[in-house]
Amino acid sequence: GVGEEHGHEEAGHHVVQLGAGRVAWAEPLPPGVIASFREPNESGFTRLAVEPQTGAVALGTEDGTIWRWVPPEAPQALVPGAGRSSARVSLVQFDRQAGLVARIGSRFHRARPAESAPAVKWPELKSVALSPDGTRLAGIGPEPPLWFFDPRTGRPTHRAERQVKVDEMKFSPDGRHLATLRFGRLYLWRASTGSLTWNARL
Repeated sequence: GVGEEHGHEEAGHHVVQLGAGRVAWAEPLPPGVIASFREPNESGFTRLAVEPQTGAVALGTEDGTIWRWVPPEAPQALVPGAGRSSARVSLVQFDRQAGLVARIGSRFHRARPAESAPAVKWPELKSVALSPDGTRLAGIGPEPPLWFFDPRTGRPTHRAERQVKVDEMKFSPDGRHLATLRFGRLYLWRASTGSLTWNARL
């Protein structure tokens, strides 16, 4: 993902640049734009992810549309927009099998490569994190507890052993641990059990 307005990700020997409602696929050296795409509904882009193996670009918008783009092919709308701000895309991420997970409003959508992304019903979650392999999702609402979910079904599998609030969270690269941050204190959780393995004030 990227910032709210601008950002970039590398895709092999290319750089994908996002900004001002337009995404561009460019050669870094020498500089030059190979292809660009403007969202047809003039809705701003909110999130960007690149699948490293295929170079596919996933894009989320303010109105809840999820686009899949593999230059020079035409972009494909995996999820059509709902046309309201409450449906904005706040998460777009590929897993290691090139599957796509996206959060639109309070709902999550999961798709295999090049397929449409049906919705999975989830509880209201304020903060979320998806493991790199796409097999586990952590989420917390306005209040504890911190839950771990199966992204394929949306069902909780277990919860963190301690009741803590969360400002930010992220899985480790191997997906075995989840790090959460709250008011300058870092917590490290074992993802398979929800047990707290370490915490310290930064």
